[in-house]
Amino acid sequence: MDKKESLKILDKYTHALKAKAEAEEGLGKVDSAFRINPSDYIVPFGKILAPFIGSFLVIALAFRIAVGSSLKYNNEVPVTVGLFAGATVIGLGVAKIVHAIMQNKARKNLKSAQEQLDWAKQNKTAEYNSTISKMSYKIAEVESVLPVSCRGIEEARKAKNKLLSGKAETLEQATGGYTEADWEEAYTAAPKMFSMPDGRVFGGLAITEATRTVLPKDPKSKFASEGDDISDWRLVAVSITRNDALGDCDYYNAFAKLEPYIIDSKEDSILIRGLTVKELERLLED
Repeated sequence: MDKKESLKILDKYTHALKAKAEAEEGLGKVDSAFRINPSDYIVPFGKILAPFIGSFLVIALAFRIAVGSSLKYNNEVPVTVGLFAGATVIGLGVAKIVHAIMQNKARKNLKSAQEQLDWAKQNKTAEYNSTISKMSYKIAEVESVLPVSCRGIEEARKAKNKLLSGKAETLEQATGGYTEADWEEAYTAAPKMFSMPDGRVFGGLAITEATRTVLPKDPKSKFASEGDDISDWRLVAVSITRNDALGDCDYYNAFAKLEPYIIDSKEDSILIRGLTVKELERLLED
């Protein structure tokens, strides 16, 4: 893997890690971000009461001043008190009616706003989950290539700096290469035996999309020593994004096509990076 490809992989990795972390943070705050305060839609009765009572008291006062001098009565105080009391009662009644109308409208507005907010919250939640899912796949895809020692944003940055400064020319040099931890972390393809209707038996080894995998160089020899004398071996390609098997092909024919994807090798086995669906499909081609 040359410098240009190594830098591309590291950039893809750090971008995916950041995007996933941001989406997870946003998902954690979505409830508080899309919350309505019902009190914002409620009109306190006091705000309605004071203006209406005040208005009717002013009217009563104006009436008292305007026509009071022409009235013939002996005691002015009871009449004045009664006039203002009546104005207060009328103001209170009108205020209650207006408040009830406003509250009913406020409840409708609150319900409408809540429905719109729930819709927006649902869309935002789906958007965050989609981003997390996509970034998780990208991270898994890249980590199938990266040495275990290069996991995480800080380690990836260190490796990138070595490449940019000229201290390393390949990803392996920048990270110290692949170690036993990389083999232990990988999925080791386990053989499965299948019987055909005509009595023939063949062995199968699976390789899964975006999954680092350990494969034997020669399953005939490797598993014959374990008591399984099988000459026909198939490689089965499985897709996690399609949630299905893509098909199978002769193991040795496919093995010859795996050279570009090998990241490390031992005497009897190879360690390959995770493959995309298109790469898996190319393995199945005749």
